[in-house]
Amino acid sequence: MPTDIRRSTYRLTAAALVGATLIAAGPALAKKEEPTPYVYGPAPEWSQFTALAEAAIRAQLIDPDSAKFEWPNGYKQGFFKPFFSRRINGYVTCGLVNSRNRMGGYVGRTYFVVVEDNGAVLYSEIGKGDGVDMLSTTCASASLPPAPTAVAPSAPALGVEVFATAEGAAISAVTPGSLGDAAGLKPGMVVTKVNGIAIKGMSADLLRQMLAGIVGNATLELTGGTTITVAKP
Repeated sequence: MPTDIRRSTYRLTAAALVGATLIAAGPALAKKEEPTPYVYGPAPEWSQFTALAEAAIRAQLIDPDSAKFEWPNGYKQGFFKPFFSRRINGYVTCGLVNSRNRMGGYVGRTYFVVVEDNGAVLYSEIGKGDGVDMLSTTCASASLPPAPTAVAPSAPALGVEVFATAEGAAISAVTPGSLGDAAGLKPGMVVTKVNGIAIKGMSADLLRQMLAGIVGNATLELTGGTTITVAKP
């Protein structure tokens, strides 16, 4: 932590001023920064959105299985602009995550931001545990709708059983006549990414939750570079 109080105050003030422009949506900004309007995909189901977001955030944690998520906000159609980078359009939200560090202790509730569109995570980032960073300041003051209270219906299951491996998730069984069976998934295949999200290091339970939460197409990337898309109604 900085020992100079004035320096710390300056950092927070600067972060708040800059951060206020990061999560936004509006014709004035769109016209100024992006001559060609961005075409958003359909608004995602809340269960799908959170399942993909949590998978993306877990992939950045030291202990993914220990993660505890809080969803005080819903998402909004807009963009997020990382510092010194182009803005990312999509459906944007901020949440909170707490997880264990290398010593086994919980680091504390930490803000994260996620941008999704068309069933994929386009950007995800976790703030600093002490909250003194631009992302945390932005999320704390962001104008976002409250999280939905109603739980969306569960998405149709793929009909596959998986277990965690060093590379990702190995398929151990496929239910005949299931969506996975129709797409060509076979026992022995090893999935490394789901909708662009690397799943290496996730537990079998988390993998099952992620697959079950996907609404719409599920694109599975296998070892060897093969890709199989499972169409979920």
